[in-house]
Amino acid sequence: MMQAITAEEAAEAAATIKRAVDLFPDLTDLVFGIFDAYRLTPAARQERFRKSRADMFAPRSLEDFTRAKHWLMAQPKTKNPNSGAGSSYWLKHVAEEDIGYTTNGIFIAAAVAAGFIVERCRRSDDESPNAFFNISSKISRRVA
Repeated sequence: MMQAITAEEAAEAAATIKRAVDLFPDLTDLVFGIFDAYRLTPAARQERFRKSRADMFAPRSLEDFTRAKHWLMAQPKTKNPNSGAGSSYWLKHVAEEDIGYTTNGIFIAAAVAAGFIVERCRRSDDESPNAFFNISSKISRRVA
């Protein structure tokens, strides 16, 4: 599934990921924020965030982003974010059937680039590391 992208595609991917990060300042390679942040010291949280953000611009991530963006561009959109289609984490697993592994954060950035409305999921006590998109529920039924 891994297919190298051109230098021009990589530069475009990096610029587009940067725009997604500008929209969502806590977006990282894996998720919004970092996992288990409460277990880390402030310095360790900052370092993990820095590394995960930098990972978004690694060659692997730029390739994953490009594949995810193309896949998402082919999917039907709804008017508003659709929680019935599943979260970004679920949808990335649906996409992985076609495009291979990608991280949730890169998948979210690709959704921004593909023109989807991205809305961070909410849990009762805080924000989720995942997002909802304005994507048709039909796509999420591909994987049971």
